[in-house]
Amino acid sequence: MVRWDGEPLFNPLTPRDSTEAARWQRNRLEAYRGSLRHFLRALMADRLGEEQFDLYRLPRTSAIRGPTRADRFPTSRDRILASGPDSTYRLNTRARIEVVHRGGPEQDAYLEWADLRRHTPRAHQTSQIELNEQPIHIDPSGEIVEPYGATLYQYFAFTARMAERLPREYEPPRWPDRSFIRPKRRFRSGAPPAPRWSA
Repeated sequence: MVRWDGEPLFNPLTPRDSTEAARWQRNRLEAYRGSLRHFLRALMADRLGEEQFDLYRLPRTSAIRGPTRADRFPTSRDRILASGPDSTYRLNTRARIEVVHRGGPEQDAYLEWADLRRHTPRAHQTSQIELNEQPIHIDPSGEIVEPYGATLYQYFAFTARMAERLPREYEPPRWPDRSFIRPKRRFRSGAPPAPRWSA
C-alpha cells in the first residue's frame, strides 16, 4: 500500500496553437471521466445514472475473497450519502462500495499497471472504495477531506496517480461530445504495479 498526502501544484501553460489546445482539453476530459472525482461529484449531484455510474455494496467477506456478480447488491445514493457541514457531504458505509462506470472502456495501460492476466480491456471500468473512517467528508469540488479516509481499489486506484490528476478548479464541458473522446495510447512504465491507493 502506498500513502501520500498533499496538494499538487499546477502551473498554467500556453498552447502553441489551437490544435494543441484541443488536445490538452481532450486529455483533461479523458482523465476526468470515470475518475473518483467524477464519481463523487455525480454522487453529490444525484446524477449517477446520467453520468453512467452503477453503485453496489459488497459484504466484507465477499470483497476479501474476490466478488462475483452474485456477491454484490445494488445500493443507492441515499443509503450512503448525507449533507454535511460547510457545503460538504458525509459518505458513510461499513460495506465496501463497488462502482461501475459504463461511460468508457478500460485503458490498455490499466491492464499492465494492475498486472492482470487478461489482455483485452473491458467495455466498462470497475472500482471499489473502502472507508478507513466513518464517515468521511467530500468537499464541493469532489475531493475527500480526510487524507487517509478511504482506500481505493482497481480503476480508481489507477486514475489516482499523479499523471492523471487535474487542478481542483477543473470543470468538464457541461455536455461533452463523446466523439471528442478517444482511448489513450498504450504506454509502458518501469514502475511496479500498485493494486491499491489511499486517498
